[in-house]
Amino acid sequence: AGLASPFWRPDFESRFVGEGTDLQQCRAVLESVAFLIKVNLDEMDRHRAAPARLIASGALAENRLLCRLLACLSESPVDRGSDREATSRGLACLVAGMPAGFLGPPVERFEPEHEPRLLARYLKWLELMRPEIDPGGECSCGNTCRRGRADEVGETRESLLTPDALPLDKEEDRAV
Repeated sequence: AGLASPFWRPDFESRFVGEGTDLQQCRAVLESVAFLIKVNLDEMDRHRAAPARLIASGALAENRLLCRLLACLSESPVDRGSDREATSRGLACLVAGMPAGFLGPPVERFEPEHEPRLLARYLKWLELMRPEIDPGGECSCGNTCRRGRADEVGETRESLLTPDALPLDKEEDRAV
């Protein structure tokens, strides 16, 4: 349990909002991972230029849907590496003095796509997280949670909290 960067709430208890099938709940979990990464990217963007690309590695990066969600939310290409032990390999590379050719090239690139329903779910997630993160109404992540509201992108609260709100947009998403 708990909620990590940038919120830092060790007592936070995760839960689903609304109903859904097991597959839709699985997608909701993947989306929440992508949403947390997006919040962190937004926070970093306040302090430096946005990255030209993201690199996803390790076992979780093997999930095509997660990589696609990250590309869409970050509006940056996501390069997925083939190494499940990227952390160990990266450390070994640093210890070895970063020799040329030590790291292999990414095996797959996910280009960002415009997905307004995903953005609407992200904005709704921020809206629902705000009182959970700080009951006083101020979010500890600064401006990140104030960037927009779901109704600004044409969605309503009810449509976001129904099982239909977590569609499997592409055939590849069905194999989560």
